[in-house]
Order: sequence, then structure tokens, then C-alpha cells
Amino acid sequence: MKLVRRFGGTAAAYGISSVCTFALTIVVARALPESDVALVGLVLAAGTLAAAVGAGIDSAAARTVVRSGPAPGLFARAARLRLGCLAATLALLAVYLVHAIRPLAADRVVALALGCLVAYAVGSSAAYVLCYEPQAHGDTRRQAAVQASFAVPVLVAVVAAVALDKGVAGVLAAIVLGSAPAACWLGWKYLRSRSATVEDAAAFRSLAAALTIGTVSFAVYQRLDLLFVGATRASSDVAQYAVANRVVSGFSLLTATLVIVGLPTVGAASSRPEALRALARLRVPLLAIGAALAACAVVAPVGVPFVFGSGYATAGVLTSLLLLQYAPLLTYSLINIPLPFICGRRTVVIQAVLLLAVEAAWLVVWRGADLTVLALAPLAGQCAAAAFTWVQFTRADADRAPGIAEART
Repeated sequence: MKLVRRFGGTAAAYGISSVCTFALTIVVARALPESDVALVGLVLAAGTLAAAVGAGIDSAAARTVVRSGPAPGLFARAARLRLGCLAATLALLAVYLVHAIRPLAADRVVALALGCLVAYAVGSSAAYVLCYEPQAHGDTRRQAAVQASFAVPVLVAVVAAVALDKGVAGVLAAIVLGSAPAACWLGWKYLRSRSATVEDAAAFRSLAAALTIGTVSFAVYQRLDLLFVGATRASSDVAQYAVANRVVSGFSLLTATLVIVGLPTVGAASSRPEALRALARLRVPLLAIGAALAACAVVAPVGVPFVFGSGYATAGVLTSLLLLQYAPLLTYSLINIPLPFICGRRTVVIQAVLLLAVEAAWLVVWRGADLTVLALAPLAGQCAAAAFTWVQFTRADADRAPGIAEART
């Protein structure tokens, strides 16, 4: 029962972000024409991708705290690595965004979109970094405060811009303004912790590097299909796919919550038997998420056009297809927590590269197909990753229990 309460509390904390993002998408879809919806959708997708690329650094920090306890200076080091990764990613995504949205808007709006990309990515990254400590300690109230500091101001600012009829330029400016509080919180905490040093910094960097490679691949995987559609299809198709993608990304609240709740329990495992015993304790929320997934896939074709408007009937079908990717993901999401310590860090890297490579191959092979076929690309990638993960996990030596420094590479 305690575990179920913790799951509910974590879901509620991260639900603030998901609910606000979902509401933002509804407001934009109902207030702006399809071409502007496509533009805003691409900006948010690129910003979310830029922030997610460095999530391996946060994950490494959280796992370090779970296994070794708090380390002085860890936050400052994680923040520096995070922002460096973010800067490199933004440089690449800015080029893509200009290419994708130039046909949709004037140069002034394109420039504003680039500024929005940077601000949204920084605010989202701040929310990631600020949450790793409360994740490790199961502090759901602090997690909720961090999520609210980013998601709520963005939503409020966008609603105000729409109410004042400021158009797509006003929406982009509102996102910039709303992203500021979380970024300021990150800066304040960084200044407080930058003077401390990190014990065993080499081990942290090594783990962060391995997990970052994995999360970079996973982050690209999560947005690759939408970015592919944005670069190759008309704005009407992009708008449909962007709405479906945004709805589906809200479901990641449950899978992410499952991983966060499982982190203190499963994260301490250093052998296969320990991991399996920890997994058994999480079977109730795992089954509940599976049931919710099935229900959402059935309801989506009717529910999405009802919420977003009758013009988004195609988005409803795409939503059902995109939700299928979570079925194989649920089978191995918790195993990923101790996987680098049981099977070696190289396993995490190969798994993520395989996930991305299969999805990319599907998109290339079926590049001229209907959107419903392209929407199956994430499912193909997840099936390949799940198969690889379980093969590696079942082959792991049950008697070997390496620590962070001894994990096979």
C-alpha cells in the first residue's frame, strides 16, 4: 500500500506538467490555424527533444544518490554537464527548425521561434535537473513544486496571449516568458553549490556518459517521427501528427512515474535475482498502467477529435497507433534502472542505438506511405529494444554483483 501511495503521489507531481502541456496543446489547436499549430508543435517538439537529450546526466546523478548517498557538489557538476549538452543540441536543432518552419511563417516569426526554442529547452532542462534529488529521496512535494515552476507559468502565459488575440507571435513570446521561473531557480541553486567538489567524479562522469548516449538515442527516438513528418509533409499532416504526438507524450507520465517510483527499490539491485524480487513488488502499478494503455488506445479515435475539434479525426487514429509503443516499453522499463550494473554500460548504449536505428529504418523504408504506417515506427523500435534487453538480462550472471565502479563495459 505504501508503494501504491508513492506511485500516486509521484504521478500527481508529474501530472502537473503533463496536464498543463495537454491543456496548452488544446488552447493552441482551437485558437490558431493549422499552419500555426504545426509551427508551435515543431518548436515545442524540438525544445522537448533538446532538454531530453541530457536526461542521462540527471539519471546518473539520481542513481548515484540512491546507491552512494548525497555527494557535495554533485548538483553543480550535473548542471554544468547538462547545460553543455543542451547548448550542443540546440545548435543542431536550430538548423532543423529554420528549415522546417520557414515555409510557415515570416522571418520575424522564425526568429521568435528560435528564441522560444532556446527558452523552452532551458526551462525544461531546469525541471529535469532540479528533480533528480527529490526523485532519489521519493520527495513528491518537491517534485511537484519543480514541475509547477515550469509548466504552470508557460500555460498561463499562453492562455493570456490567446485571450488577447496576439496570434502565433504572441504564443511564442508567452512561452519564452513562462519558461523563465524554472531557469532562474536552476541558476540560483547552481550558484549555491558550485564551490563544492564531487567525490569520485570520474565514476560519475563515466556513468553519465554511458547513460547520456542511451538517453540521446531515446530522446531522438521520441521525436524522430514527428520531426520526420515536419520536414517531409504538408502543414495539415504536421498539425495532425503534432496533436497526436502531444497526446501520446502525456501517457509517458505513467511510465516515467513507474520508473521514478521503482528507482529506490530496483535501482539498488546489483544482480538479476535482486532485480526480479524488486520487480515483483511493482506488479500492481505495472498491470494498472497496462490496463490504462489499452483503454486509451480504444477511446482515442473518438476522444481526440472531441477534445481538439472535429478537424483532428486523423489525429485520433494516429494517437491509438502511437500508443502501441508503450506495450513493449512497459516490459523492460524497470529493468533499465539496474541494467548498467548487471549487464554492463555497453548494454544500455546498444539498446538505445538499436531502438533508434529500427525506428529510423522504418521511416526511411515507408517514407512515402500514409501517416498511419509512419505512426508504427516507434512500435517497431520498442519491440527491437525490448527483445534485446530481455535477451541480455536473462543471460546475466545471477551471482555477479558489481558496483558502479566495477560494472562491465
